[in-house]
Amino acid sequence: MNNLVLQQLIHGYQDDQWIMQMGAPQHYDHTKSDLPMKNKREYFHRMSKRIQQAMKFYIDGRDQKDNLTPTEMEKVVEDLKIYLPYKSCFVQQETNEYVINLLVSDLGDKTEDTDQDVITATMIIYMKQGKYFAHDLTSYGYTYHDENQMSPYLKRLVNKSDYTYWIKGCPEDRIITNPDSDGRYTNQSLEDWTAKISEVIVQLNVLLTYPEITDSKDVLGRPNNTHGHTQIKNLKDSTLRTRPKYQHKTLKLNMYGEPSGGESKGKRSEGTAFHSVRKHIRKLASGKKTFVKAHFRGSKDIGVLTKDYEILS
Repeated sequence: MNNLVLQQLIHGYQDDQWIMQMGAPQHYDHTKSDLPMKNKREYFHRMSKRIQQAMKFYIDGRDQKDNLTPTEMEKVVEDLKIYLPYKSCFVQQETNEYVINLLVSDLGDKTEDTDQDVITATMIIYMKQGKYFAHDLTSYGYTYHDENQMSPYLKRLVNKSDYTYWIKGCPEDRIITNPDSDGRYTNQSLEDWTAKISEVIVQLNVLLTYPEITDSKDVLGRPNNTHGHTQIKNLKDSTLRTRPKYQHKTLKLNMYGEPSGGESKGKRSEGTAFHSVRKHIRKLASGKKTFVKAHFRGSKDIGVLTKDYEILS
């Protein structure tokens, strides 16, 4: 887990300059007068407490050489029930460009359109190049749907019949939605922001559901804190880096793993150059989906093939 980013989120409420430098996406209405600093301090203080109390997951997306293809992701997700492993989770997804920090909760609320619980989420993004945070001071509600259980009205609102979202909490209606005649939000910045939240939620579920493609590691550290923390006056990076890490689970997609070794004996391999085969999804006769282990195939006498996989964002 990126502990420096985590510590900034925990202690940042004490630093007015950190709060003032917080960026905002385009769907946040900048034309309205800024919120009082006192209100912002209280907001980020509450967020700090919730982050400390939440169960923590770290998705390592740095230097990935492969990913699930769109076809594989579609097959995996179609039978996937989206849920949270705990009532409150802090999910950090890190790439080479940014660190997404997602605070998500499941309080057991439901809507009339699905049997699945409502997932409430708020996101803060840290951009590595500019070294700044961006946040819209808003929490969103999400429900994930089975198309056969959806009402005709909801089918018109939900893109590709997978999930719907709505604004649950925002100070003074500062989110620009640009609703259409059906009430569906059309602001592209808002759509991109909420789609990224959903992407991380789905990715967490995929990695937890399919251990065949996941490198999972329990990292020891400070337990989740329900009694607050000791305030520190020096909020420099050098100080925050020394703060103790929190215990968390690290998840990393691994489509190769340890190769099975040896050369395949089948007819297809006899006329094929030696090459690696990544893990790939297979549907069993029972209807259950599983992943075939990574392995080598072909003959080195014919040649050796190497492959580069593009990262899909």
